[in-house]
Amino acid sequence: MRINNLKQLLDQDYEGTIKELIEYELENGAILEDNLSINEVVEQFMASGFSTIFDLKHYFK
Repeated sequence: MRINNLKQLLDQDYEGTIKELIEYELENGAILEDNLSINEVVEQFMASGFSTIFDLKHYFK
């Protein structure tokens, strides 16, 4: 995915794109902390003080 495409996707559907990024990481062997579901991570991330998609790392083991 090119960075311009990612920016466009985030502008159009931020939450949906975050969900897709998490799903992609899980498909590639990542594990979520505390047995959280993807939807729980998205909800917590959106309500958190985190400001970039790179902060998603806090939800993975």
